[in-house]
Amino acid sequence: MNAVPALHLSGRATIDGVSIFGPLSLNAPAGKWTCLLGPSGVGKSTILRLLAGLGDEIAFDGEVATGDGASLDGRVALMAQSDLLMPWLDVNANVTLGARLRGEVPDRDRARAMLERVGLTEHATKRRQGAADEAGSHHRRRPARGTDASCLRCVRHARLPGPPAATAHGGPMRRAFHIAAVAFLGLLVWQAIITLADLPRFILPGPYLVFATLWNSRMLIAEHALVTGVEVLLGLILGAALGFTSAILMVASALARSVLRPMLVFSQAVPVFALAPILTLWLGYGLWSKVAMALLIIYFPVTSAFFDALMRTPSGWLELSRVMAATPLRVMWRIRVPAAMPGFASGLRLAAVYAPIGAIIGEWVGASRGLGYLMLLANGRAKIDLMFAALIVLAVLTLILHTAVDAVCRRLWRT
Repeated sequence: MNAVPALHLSGRATIDGVSIFGPLSLNAPAGKWTCLLGPSGVGKSTILRLLAGLGDEIAFDGEVATGDGASLDGRVALMAQSDLLMPWLDVNANVTLGARLRGEVPDRDRARAMLERVGLTEHATKRRQGAADEAGSHHRRRPARGTDASCLRCVRHARLPGPPAATAHGGPMRRAFHIAAVAFLGLLVWQAIITLADLPRFILPGPYLVFATLWNSRMLIAEHALVTGVEVLLGLILGAALGFTSAILMVASALARSVLRPMLVFSQAVPVFALAPILTLWLGYGLWSKVAMALLIIYFPVTSAFFDALMRTPSGWLELSRVMAATPLRVMWRIRVPAAMPGFASGLRLAAVYAPIGAIIGEWVGASRGLGYLMLLANGRAKIDLMFAALIVLAVLTLILHTAVDAVCRRLWRT
């Protein structure tokens, strides 16, 4: 079964009613090179895709057979015109990907020998940078079964990491300077509005009064900020986990997709203010009704961003996994999910901004602690300076949360 079989293809092929080739009879003897020559569009790639079992879009009237009569499943390797390297894997992991997709233990000694043979030993732990279609179609090597060797052809042409380049955004000090400059400008505009419009303090207190109140009431504000922070973090973690799971289920199952999609639409169609009293009634005035509000408000952006990314997995990677005889479960966890993590990261960045909104709405509807509760209490007692102080703390907490989530996403997924 491991011997290379002779191949036979006969018949005709069409795509969307357009004839690609045929009638045709092709015989490829075992153990020999067979080269297909012809101008563009005569069906060379179509024949190779049919032999590899990838012709889902091809209407083929004929047969593909082997000289030994056995199935071609798992016995054909297709060398694509683009390199199809997985950018989240290093060179060595790309070479051994075929074994892992088949559920086999990778032969690392063989992988090292193959890398040494093509002069890539020193790059074995480096990852790909740049677009996946840069590599040329030359320097072809005869593929092995499955094929771990198929990854070697274009690794040499891939852009591997060099010395770190300066980023367009500058370093942390520069970003901190920009934030400070924007904050200072905002304070000037704030004070200018009060001075020019001659607004009373119960309408719009000045920056000095607000920051004085913030300092004098720092312990009170910190106590309520801690409650809100816990609500937001729990809602963010649980919402991200639920969105991650929902997106995978929607991709894997048509039934799950038909059930979860209406739930996604419902979570956005109904105003959160309308749901907040219901959640408070069901879950009480404590922590979990606010966590549920934060979860509900971030569920849609996280799920939809990750689902869209999962559905847009490059077709070349999916075809590569089919040639390597991967199961749907391994395709999901080794190809689709890693490829879609930048989309998941985008959803998390949005969630980091939306989660505090959900928690605050929940505190406005019914709570005895939290920044939202403190703002309502201060407004009811005409302590507008305290309300603004709590609002500033909420904005700072949101900025810190978004910055932290963004940093984690960049570190984990380089997005």
